[in-house]
Amino acid sequence: MVYRAVAAKLGLLPATTVFWALRFYYTLDAIDREIDDVKRDFKHDEVIGQNRASLVAQRFRESLRPALEALERLGVAVSNHAEIDREVALVYPWVKEAGGPLRSALVAAIEK
Repeated sequence: MVYRAVAAKLGLLPATTVFWALRFYYTLDAIDREIDDVKRDFKHDEVIGQNRASLVAQRFRESLRPALEALERLGVAVSNHAEIDREVALVYPWVKEAGGPLRSALVAAIEK
């Protein structure tokens, strides 16, 4: 996970930025836990029930707002944030398909 790789550097950021970054990473951990639970509870060839699939999807949705807030705060704290935003579109197809930078893709996903 990225957080573990950069944890020692978080103190260099403003407190409000750190809060939202940690909140985002917390939501990523929740997603990871839900997926691990599904993997543990279901065999490879079993169909996952709608409730369990919905819970995983809900966890992903819950990560969108903290991700956007963390990016907004990082935009103030990191000088090359626009370049990073553009680079993300090259790596993640769903961002590229949204037709804009990561922030725009997150806003569109939140509004769905």
